[in-house]
Amino acid sequence: MLKALIAFYLRLMWEHLRSRPAQKKTPDPEHFHWRRYTAKYHRKRDIVKNLWILAGLLMLSYPALPFVVGLSLFMTFLSFLILDETS
Repeated sequence: MLKALIAFYLRLMWEHLRSRPAQKKTPDPEHFHWRRYTAKYHRKRDIVKNLWILAGLLMLSYPALPFVVGLSLFMTFLSFLILDETS
């Protein structure tokens, strides 16, 4: 049982690593995730990452449950707002 479980997860990891798209300098506009390869999206993702790190530090400094839940919901909204690509 354990051997089958380990084999399953190794195969799953291998398939995930093998199916990664190559990092190109210019994204293919026909690809359905083309925006995820642009420099603009990477900058936005870095901003969101830094905001989440800051929010995590705030949550650690003030560990009250209503504050943590409220800040998490606000940060989720803010992340979607920043990463949204609709015009």
